Amino acid sequence: MAAVSNGSGGTTFFASVYGAGVFKSVDNGVTWTDFNGGISGIPTSRIAANASTLFLGTYGTGVWQGSPSVLPVELSAFTASAVHGKVVLNWRTATEVNNYGFDIEKKNEIWQKIGYVSGHGTTNAPQSYSYADNSAAGKIVYRLKQIDRDRKFEYSKEVEVTIVTTPTVFALSQNYPNPFNPTTVINYSIASASLVSLKVFDMLGREILTLVNGQMDPGNYTAAFDASRLSSGVYFYRLDAGTFSDVKRLSLMK
Repeated sequence: MAAVSNGSGGTTFFASVYGAGVFKSVDNGVTWTDFNGGISGIPTSRIAANASTLFLGTYGTGVWQGSPSVLPVELSAFTASAVHGKVVLNWRTATEVNNYGFDIEKKNEIWQKIGYVSGHGTTNAPQSYSYADNSAAGKIVYRLKQIDRDRKFEYSKEVEVTIVTTPTVFALSQNYPNPFNPTTVINYSIASASLVSLKVFDMLGREILTLVNGQMDPGNYTAAFDASRLSSGVYFYRLDAGTFSDVKRLSLMK
């Protein structure tokens, strides 16, 4: 392990772990962040540092020499959370050098910039940032584009989140696959808390099987139907939820 004064009364620690890489801590070893950017070769456990230079033993390339501040902005955390129908992004930096700010990018089919948050320039104190995406739906991937004041930039790791929207209407979908043998799935939507019943009937209207029967909260649901004990033919399934009712036909072909 190597220790370097960070110039603000604190100490930055560097540790090299064989097989895992180099890590950095600015809070006396409580948390550690990856510090492998720009390091060539496979790090060994031998490491030393002073205020201006970091020395690291590597396999295949000898002793690597670089700056303890090789990463201008050290991102220590980046998370995405679904909150009341929107996505809240939170990230933290351990240190910053000439940090102009962060472009927030979202990927649907291509990456698109959706916002910008200013950085704190140069600081050895941890900083926290947040951004809310109010137009999120489904499964979404985000990343940060950190930009230096000299316009150099670096992308963060990607984070993924899924927004599950509450349906506004009751609905019963056609089973898939159809025809089927011997299993199929039935999707349905519940718009408000209701007593829900989903049943299967034969051609004569006789009840064959109850798939769902109980109180359910609003949401999108899937029910699996296994007809391995039934004969080939046409059957019907009916959804009852509050005052809503719908019937669809399915075909079992063995």
